[in-house]
Amino acid sequence: MSSTSLNANKALVVGFLVLFLFGITRLLNLSGFPLFTDEAIYIHWAQLMRSDWDDIFISKMDGKQPLYMWLVALALNFKLDPLITGRCITILASLCSIAGIFYIGKTLFNYRVGFFAVLSWIFLPYLLFFDRLALADGLLTACGVWSVAMAVYIIKNPKSGILPFLFLGGFLGCAYMTKATALLLVPIPFVFLLLGKKRGERQWIYRSVAALGCAAFVALPYFLSQTGLAISDRDLIVHRQDLVLTPSELLSLPWAIWYRNAEIIWEFYCAYITWPILTLLGFAIGSIFLEKNYIGIGVIFWAVFPTLAIVLVAKGFFSRYFIIALPPLTILAAVAFERLGIFISKLMERASRFGNMSVTAKQVVAFCLLFFITFLDSFFLPGNLSKTR
Repeated sequence: MSSTSLNANKALVVGFLVLFLFGITRLLNLSGFPLFTDEAIYIHWAQLMRSDWDDIFISKMDGKQPLYMWLVALALNFKLDPLITGRCITILASLCSIAGIFYIGKTLFNYRVGFFAVLSWIFLPYLLFFDRLALADGLLTACGVWSVAMAVYIIKNPKSGILPFLFLGGFLGCAYMTKATALLLVPIPFVFLLLGKKRGERQWIYRSVAALGCAAFVALPYFLSQTGLAISDRDLIVHRQDLVLTPSELLSLPWAIWYRNAEIIWEFYCAYITWPILTLLGFAIGSIFLEKNYIGIGVIFWAVFPTLAIVLVAKGFFSRYFIIALPPLTILAAVAFERLGIFISKLMERASRFGNMSVTAKQVVAFCLLFFITFLDSFFLPGNLSKTR
């Protein structure tokens, strides 16, 4: 789809609207949510790091990467409540994700897709919950989003040189320094580059190797630090080997585990993404394949690969593991939302009562109508509110 223009005044108004909605949904009563166990651990590590910088790799004793705790330790200098400080770091990471999602959506499709993707991100129940917790998954997701954003930039600016590749690698390295689940993000930007390359072009291969080298360089201090593992079942690369199927277990085709994983993930998605959005995702995926939109297929791969990998290799997992797969889901939902909105506005043009309305007004009414329908089914809270209480 061609890009839709957006003048500076409209962009400013939209930007303020997005920041207002994001701030209200994330900052309001931020301390009211009960303390989560992992939050206490991360904040305690950050406090130890701040008090003695010789302990900056103290989280390595548990096989966990330290970048999130480093940022919390730095932010503790503002003398705010430690829990609020940790949660604000997550909120800032989510804001970075929003900026990246908008850039990807408007670059690959148009400004409306970017805007609707941001709205979906703001109100998605997954994020309404996890953006308000002091956990590393939000920062991991932001690094993943910007690694893909750099791949999109490279595709749209093929003569940009090696620097964007190094930034891409830097974001991947920061992702791994945040959480081991970053390994699921590594193939994604390179799949985008493969789908977007011109026929016969090979320079991207050598530069991709340089990007991987940059990622390894960023993550290297974690492995070289003198701090050692203090818990026997921890691992420097995957954190907990007991939660990952071994090669011999995979070769035995553990159908029961795969079925259980798929069933649990489906329950997560139905509760935290909701049926209306899942329906939009199906529409978007179908339209992208029908149009043979190869870059759009990259977005689908981004959404599917981490989830599928978890289904296939995990013995156990938590719902926050899937946050890294949410950015492409919001973009795909926005694609469907935008196209259905245009379709409804065209239907409205044929109705006599809407004949005197401008094209823009018809599209606004159509989008508002679709927006209202989309956010039914307890969109703002997972599940039924009375049952949740």
